[in-house]
Amino acid sequence: MTDIKEALFDEEPEKREGSGEKDPDMEPLFGQGSEEPAGEEIKPAEVPEAELQKEEQETSEKSETQNIESASDVDTPSEEPKEPLPEDSPEEASEEPPKKKGFFSRFKRKKENPEPEASEKPDDTASSEVSNTSGTELGTTSETADQSQDEASDEKPEKKKFTFSLPFKKKPEPEEPEEEPYVEIPVYSDAEKKAELEAREKLENGTYVYKGLTEAEVENQVHMGRVNQTGESIFKTNKEIIRDHTLTYFNFLNLFLGILILVSGQFKNITFMGVIIVNTLIGIVQEMKVKKLVDRLAVITASKATVIRGGEVKEIDIHDVVVKDTMVLATGNQVCADAIVMESDGMEVNESMLTGESRPVKKKAGDRLMSGSFLTAGSGVVQVEYVGEDSYAYQLMKKAKTKKRASSEMQRTIYRIIKVVGVLIVPIGIMLYLSQSNAGTGFSDCLVGTVAGVIGMIPEGLVLLTSISFILGVGRLARKRALVQEMEAIEALARVNVLCLDKTGTITTGKLEVVDVIGVNDTEKERVEAVMNEMAFAFDDVNNTQDALMKYFKKSSRWRPLEKIPFSSDRKYRAIRYDQEGCFVLGAPEFLLGEEDREILLKAESYAAEGLRVLLLASCDTITVEDGTVWGVSPMGLIIISDCIREEAPEIFNYFASQNVNIKVISGDNPATVSQIALKAGLNGAEHYIDANELPEDFEELKKVVGDYTVYGRVKPEQKQNIVRAYQANKAVVGMVGDGVNDVLALKDADCGIAMAAGSDAAKQVAHIVLLDSDFSCLKNIVSEGRTIIANIERVSSLYLTKTIYSVILCVLFILLAREYPFIPIQLSWISAMAIGVPSFLLTLEQNESVDGGGFLRHVLRIALPQALSMVVCLLTIQVLTPFWNNDPTMTYMFNLLVGGTVSFMVVIEVCRPMNWIRRTMTVILICLFALGIMLFPGLLGIYSIFRWECIFAVPMICMVLVISKAFTQLVLLGYRLKDWAAMKIRALIDREKV
Repeated sequence: MTDIKEALFDEEPEKREGSGEKDPDMEPLFGQGSEEPAGEEIKPAEVPEAELQKEEQETSEKSETQNIESASDVDTPSEEPKEPLPEDSPEEASEEPPKKKGFFSRFKRKKENPEPEASEKPDDTASSEVSNTSGTELGTTSETADQSQDEASDEKPEKKKFTFSLPFKKKPEPEEPEEEPYVEIPVYSDAEKKAELEAREKLENGTYVYKGLTEAEVENQVHMGRVNQTGESIFKTNKEIIRDHTLTYFNFLNLFLGILILVSGQFKNITFMGVIIVNTLIGIVQEMKVKKLVDRLAVITASKATVIRGGEVKEIDIHDVVVKDTMVLATGNQVCADAIVMESDGMEVNESMLTGESRPVKKKAGDRLMSGSFLTAGSGVVQVEYVGEDSYAYQLMKKAKTKKRASSEMQRTIYRIIKVVGVLIVPIGIMLYLSQSNAGTGFSDCLVGTVAGVIGMIPEGLVLLTSISFILGVGRLARKRALVQEMEAIEALARVNVLCLDKTGTITTGKLEVVDVIGVNDTEKERVEAVMNEMAFAFDDVNNTQDALMKYFKKSSRWRPLEKIPFSSDRKYRAIRYDQEGCFVLGAPEFLLGEEDREILLKAESYAAEGLRVLLLASCDTITVEDGTVWGVSPMGLIIISDCIREEAPEIFNYFASQNVNIKVISGDNPATVSQIALKAGLNGAEHYIDANELPEDFEELKKVVGDYTVYGRVKPEQKQNIVRAYQANKAVVGMVGDGVNDVLALKDADCGIAMAAGSDAAKQVAHIVLLDSDFSCLKNIVSEGRTIIANIERVSSLYLTKTIYSVILCVLFILLAREYPFIPIQLSWISAMAIGVPSFLLTLEQNESVDGGGFLRHVLRIALPQALSMVVCLLTIQVLTPFWNNDPTMTYMFNLLVGGTVSFMVVIEVCRPMNWIRRTMTVILICLFALGIMLFPGLLGIYSIFRWECIFAVPMICMVLVISKAFTQLVLLGYRLKDWAAMKIRALIDREKV
C-alpha cells in the first residue's frame, strides 16, 4: 500500500495565487494559469483578501453595460492557436510532469500532447481565466478586472493567452485546507458518468488524479445508511442467541405440558422441565463462548478493500465501503459493491457467480461492475455505486443463493424428523387425552398420561445435541486455526472421500525460485534477461511466480509500454507491446508453440520431467488486447523455476489414505512436472496423470474417465469446476482446497470448499472453511476433528430417536386400545437421564473418527428401529398379562419401567460397540445407578418395591426383549439389503435403456 500511495500522491498540486474564489471540486484536479497580454508578461500582484472582497462588492453594483464593454477586448482562445510557453517563464518551462510506471502509477497516463484542448474542459478553462484576470489586472485597474471576471462566467473571452502551472509542483508554504461541504453527486447513465469522470479526473497533461471522498463526505454517507453492510453473519448477536434458544416451538410445548402437570397436582412429574431449562442454558452459554472466539478470528480473515479517501490510499474492511468511494482493484480481488469503472488496465472480470457464464469479461472505463464478481486479470479503479442490500449480488441472493451451501445430510434428516413430529404431536396429544378419558381414569391421571405420551415424542435432546455439537465443533476447529463460515461444512468435511487440491502451497511450499535462464534460437541469455528486466516489473500480478521473477531479474524501466495483456489462468500467458522494442509474450510453452517448435517443446518437457516449472519468453509480431491473442510468436528463451516439497506432505497423504480419502492434484502447471513432484511427496497413483486439454468435453464421457487419473495438469478454471462436478456425479463427496482466482469456481461447487487465508479475496468469500495459517498440513487435524464431531452425533442420535419412535407408536396404539398410557412423566425422565442424557454427553467427549459411509439415517435406524419395535412388542405383551396381577396399574408401571430401562440400555450397548474399557465402565455404572434409583425411590417413580415376589415375571420379560431385539435387528438389515439390491437392479435397467 505504501508503494501505491507514493506512486499516486508523492507530489501536491500547486495552489492558485491571487485568485478571488476557489472551486472546491476542481481545485485538486487542475493547475492554474496566468494571463499574458500580447507583447509583454504581466505578473500577478499580491492583494489583501479584504481589498478583494471590497472590490467584488463594487463589481456586483456595476451595470450590465459596463460588463459588456469590459469584455469587448477579449477574444476566444479557440479562434487562435495556442502559443508555446514564453522562454522568460523559467519556472513553468523547466518543470515536467513526473513519469511513473506500473499500474499503481497507472493513475498517471501521459498523452502525446500534454496541453489540453479548450473543448475538453470549457468550464475549467473559464475558471482559470477568471482567476488569472483577477490576479493580473488588480495591479492596474481592479474595477475592470472584476467586470471581466463577471463576464467570463457567461461567455468565453477572446484572444487570451494563458498557461497552466504544473499540477504537482510542491508549495513552499502549505496552507491549511478548508473543510469542503458535502455535495450529493447525482446518479447518471453510464455515458454521462464516463463523461463526468473524464472531465473531472483528467489533468491537462493526460494523467489521472483521484482524490476520493473526504472524511465529512464519508460520515454523511454513513449517516444516510449507504454503507456496504447486509447484517448477515455465521453467528447471531447475543440477543438473537438467547431468543433462538428460549423462544422455540418445543420449549413452548414443554411449558404448556408443565402447566398441565401443575393443574393435575402431581408435582413430582414436572421434573422434565428442569432438564429443559438446563439444556437451554447450556446451549446459550456454549454458543456465546464460541461466538466470542470466532469473532476474534474473523477479524483476521476479513476481506479488505483498497480505497482512496482525502487523497490517500487506505485499506478498510469491505463492510465500511460507502457509496461514491473510489476503490482500487487488482487481480484476485472480489468486487464487494456495484461500481462504475473509472480506469482499466487490462481488467478482466469473472461474473460466473452472478450470471453462470464463466468466460472472463473485459472491462473498460464507463463499464459497470457487479458485486460478487472477481478480477481474473488486470487491475483498475472504480467508483462505488450501490452497496449492501442495494447491490446486485444481494438482490440476486434473495432470489437464489449464488454460493452452493455445504451439504449436511445429518441436519436435513434431523430437521425432517422434527418437522414430522412437530406436526403430529398436537393431534396425537389431543386424541391421547380423549382416549385416556375414555379409559376411565381420573382427570389428574388423564393429564399425566397425556403429558407422558407427548414428552416421549419430543426429540428435544436430539435438537440440542446436534446444535451444540456443531457449535462446539466450530469452536474446536477455530482453536486449530480453521474458521468455519458455514456450520454444515463440518459434516461435509467429515464425509469427504475425494479431496482435490492444487500443487503450489499444498504439496509444495509455494516459495518458487528462478534457477536458470536459457536462450533459444540463437538468442543470447543477456538479451533474454534484458527483456525480462523490463517485463517482470511491468505487470501487477500477485502470485508466487511473479514474486520469483521479480527477485531474480533487475528492474530497469527504460522501455515505455503501450499495451498489455495480463496473465490469466485461461490463457496461461501474459503479453506486452513496447514503444520501440516491439511485442513480447511470457507463458506456458505448450500454449504458445506449435509442432514447428517441437525441439523447444521437448526441451521444456525434459525439465518438467525433473519436477521443474518452465516459462517461455518469445517475441511476437502483434498482440490484440481486446481478445487477449498474440500473433507471430518467435521463441527467445526458457526460464526454469524450482519449487520445494513440504516435509510433512508424505505424512498427510498417508493419513488420508488410511481414512479412505482419495487425493486428486489439479494444477495449472505441466502435468509431468506435477506428477514428479507428487511422486516425490509420496502420493499413491501420482504416475497416472493427464493434460487437461486431452480431457473429453462431453460431461458424460468426463464422468467415466476421471476415476482413472490422480494428477491433472494445465487445467483451466472451468475444467477444475467440471472435474469436481464429475466426481460428485459419481456419488463422491468432494472437498476442494484452493487459494487463487482459478480455484473459485471449483470451491463454489465443491461439497466442502477450503481456502487459504493468504489467498485471494474471491476464494475466501466462496469457501466454507478458511485455513487461518494458510498451512495445508493442518488439514489433517481439521478433517480428524470434523470426523470426530459427526461420528459422535451419529452414535448418540440413536439414543434419542429410539425414544421418539417408540413413543409415537405407543401413543397411536394406546389411542386405539383406549387404555392407560404405560408410563408417567417421571419414569420417562429417569430412563432419559440414565440411558440417554448422561451416555450421550460422555460419548461426545470421546475421540472417534469412524464416520459411517452409508449415511446418517441408515446408520441411526439400524440401531434405533429394532430397539423401538422391541419396546412396543414387550409393552403390548405386558398389557396382555395384566390380568395375572389383577390389572394393578402400579404393578403394570413397574414392569413397564423395567422393560423400558432394559431396552434403553441395550441401545447404549449397541452404540458403544466396539467396547473399550471406558465405554464398558460407563455402561456398568449407569446400569447400577438406574437399578439403585428403582430400589431406593420406588414411591417417587410410582412403582412397587422390586423385592415383591411378582417381580419374578420381569426375568422372562427381559429375556424376551433380548430375543425380539436380535430378531428385529436382522429383519431391518435384511430390509436394507433388499433395498440396495432393488436400487442396483433399477440403475442397471436405466443404464441399459440409455445405451
